[in-house]
Parts: sequence; C-alpha cells; structure tokens
Amino acid sequence: MARLGIDTFLREGRSSILGSYRLPAGVNYDQLHDRLKAAGFVIYAGQGGLSREMFRIAVMGELTRADLERLLAAFPAV
Repeated sequence: MARLGIDTFLREGRSSILGSYRLPAGVNYDQLHDRLKAAGFVIYAGQGGLSREMFRIAVMGELTRADLERLLAAFPAV
C-alpha cells in the first residue's frame, strides 16, 4: 500500500491480519469498495466516525503473493 502512496491508519506492526488504511484523497469508501469488489476483492469500512477516513483489508486464508499483487494492481483504476 505504501508503494501506492496509501498511508496506514494505525502505526505499522499493530495488526498483521487486518490492515487499516487512510482513504486516498478524492476517493470515498463506497467507490473504492464497489470497484474493488468488481475486481474480486472485498474491503471493509472503518467503524463509526472513521468510516469517512479509512478502510480495512483482511489478509486471512490462503493468499498468495500473486493475489496481493493483483489487489495492488486494482487500486490505480479506482
């Protein structure tokens, strides 16, 4: 995510299963969610008052490096 200029919401190292990231400037959660879902990924909104500032990505299950690279490649289209 740092490669794409997307900042972590929490300090690095706080969670290795659920990453929290700041929404990129000019992108709202619904846009990001819908476009990534169309590409085969599901992300999660921040809870409560954070829903307009951040999104979360869970990295659970059998994920490969190729899966993560495909996720990162989907972001510039958003």
